Amino acid sequence: MTDDTADAEHPQPRDRQAPGARPAWANRDARSREPVLVESVVTVRAPAVAICARDGQIRPRGDDGFSSAHGHYQQDRRVLSLCELRVNEVAPEYLGDRLVGADTSKHVCMVRTYEDPTPDPVIVVERVHRAGHGETISIRNHDGKRRDLTVQLRVAADLADVSEVRRGAPGNHAQLVCPAGERDLLEWHDRSDGTVASLRVRTSVPTVIEREGDAAAVLRWTVRINEGKEWRTEILLTTSTAAKTRLPLAAARRSLGWRVPGPGPDRHLDALVKQSLLDLDALLLAPQDDRRRLFAAAGAPWYLTLFGRDSLWTARLLLPVDQGCELALGTLGVLARMQGRGYDPQTDEQPGKILHELRRRTTTHQQGEVLPPVYYGSMDATALFVVLLTEVASCSAAAITPDSPLLDSARAALAWMRERTEEDERDGFVRYATAGNGALFNHGWKDSSDAVVGPDGRVAQGPIALAEVQAYAYQAAVGFAGLLDALHPDGRAKQEAYELRGWADALRTRFRRRFLVTDGPQELPYFAMALDGDGVAVRGLTSNIGHLLGTGLLDPEQSSWTAQHLVSQQLFSGWGLRTRGSQHPRFSPFSYHGGAVWAHDTAIAIRGLALAAREARGVGERGYAEDCARAARRLAGGLIDAGAAFGYRLPEVFSGGSRDSGDIAPLPFPAACRPQAWSAAAGVALVEALRLIS
Repeated sequence: MTDDTADAEHPQPRDRQAPGARPAWANRDARSREPVLVESVVTVRAPAVAICARDGQIRPRGDDGFSSAHGHYQQDRRVLSLCELRVNEVAPEYLGDRLVGADTSKHVCMVRTYEDPTPDPVIVVERVHRAGHGETISIRNHDGKRRDLTVQLRVAADLADVSEVRRGAPGNHAQLVCPAGERDLLEWHDRSDGTVASLRVRTSVPTVIEREGDAAAVLRWTVRINEGKEWRTEILLTTSTAAKTRLPLAAARRSLGWRVPGPGPDRHLDALVKQSLLDLDALLLAPQDDRRRLFAAAGAPWYLTLFGRDSLWTARLLLPVDQGCELALGTLGVLARMQGRGYDPQTDEQPGKILHELRRRTTTHQQGEVLPPVYYGSMDATALFVVLLTEVASCSAAAITPDSPLLDSARAALAWMRERTEEDERDGFVRYATAGNGALFNHGWKDSSDAVVGPDGRVAQGPIALAEVQAYAYQAAVGFAGLLDALHPDGRAKQEAYELRGWADALRTRFRRRFLVTDGPQELPYFAMALDGDGVAVRGLTSNIGHLLGTGLLDPEQSSWTAQHLVSQQLFSGWGLRTRGSQHPRFSPFSYHGGAVWAHDTAIAIRGLALAAREARGVGERGYAEDCARAARRLAGGLIDAGAAFGYRLPEVFSGGSRDSGDIAPLPFPAACRPQAWSAAAGVALVEALRLIS
């Protein structure tokens, strides 16, 4: 597409230009940076998402000329990339907006023409965007007389993949088709894969369609609205595709029956839980061929699909409210279907390994990483799979029976972990290589290329052994051994359980010796976030230590040290846990994994602190127990306040700036997903954690 074509198809900035003048931004590369979501309204009903401006407009570019994320998306394709309304050639002026549940947003504007010199709203426009459905536009006449209006809606679709949009480089894959004999229907076709997006109009007056170029059109209506009356039109969006995928996913046909906690003493926590559960219901997906198995998509708009780690942690955090462990069992079942069977260096598949990410097509990330549609580049999901299975069995004895196929999946996962420790002949840890196939550099939840950095500012080279991966592996082995004892009281699995406990005990001993840092600038010892490929500890305080708590890897004294570090000025921003300590030379409050705050990361630490407090009390270590409980309360209070500041919809990530600086609210991270499944689950998990330490 040439610049001239792009200018013709997309709306120009609202600044005045001389007639025929080329806007300044047209000389830039408008495909060069990730779009910002801070001022956008996001609604979701997986696998669909809608993103618009607060006035309800969908603009393909911002005022700076760079591409925006606005649009309606279905199955990771943008099926509407432009939807700009004008009434009597005037753009409506913003009055207000609000979310209605998780999948619907309402936007109210006013229209003033030469007949309306005052700011009093006379012609009021209400736009309702609904993810997976489309938009309804209502225009009400509050004047004391009849009004004749010309309503114009410019629409276009580019059928860009969501990964292209995120990179700021959306390709135009669509060709506009006006089907013969259809006066209220537009279609956009991507002939490369058979995808078709359809827009159908429902209204009471004739629609005039004027084509603009290859992908855009103008819809016009001439309407007469009597005083006190309104005119309405509905824009319905559908999509179909012939593209094949390994595991086709579909919308959940029902909500989950959450065990909603009753009102508590903190109204902000109650509101956070309410909105979080609405968002979680909207993020539910299922395989097309098995709608019973529900799981949570990772987040909107960038991660509206199956992510092993995200879906597992979401299910873990929600177990206290998951009736019949339905979400947990659905998540385990879907991931078991996708569990690694063979060896593939391009996808990182290995027998027993749990999936990292499932997409419809190969995706390219901002830093150039190219991920295949089915990708296994995660070192923690495999252990988390086993941990969730054992926790389900603890919550519901009937959920996992001796003949459950999930037990074989868990055994394969444990075998994969033990093979990794055998490969590491020097240290015996679960490690991953940081080079190879051009995909993700790091394979922990902090998967940015600069996530594992030492105090000298240098990026650690692999194979990397992450602290939390060892903790999950230990917890998985001990938990599964206990499950075998419970399922086979006759002792048939005694030897298997004995070997797992022996392997786990040896791993714990090695971890406490190799990861412990006792000669750092901190007054108390702490555990390093990782060991690099030379077996050297990657020093510096990070939030990774919060994941060690409650796994059994630490003793009560070590949990107490960790608790004190978590609420230190280095790690606790006042709103949540910084991913990297503020005294680290590579700290930045807006660094994705180098200083920003993640809600789920904070909630995992709070949950672990509550469990560690219970464990310490159980062995008579009341002082250590109180250290953990006190830290849990402080972190929970900060996260609840952050939730209130974000309208009770916790984002994926937000700034790690200090609350002591006087900011009345945490600053948003520009491109963060909101809602994000494990962030929503974090708000719900606080209720159980606070109950444990009450």
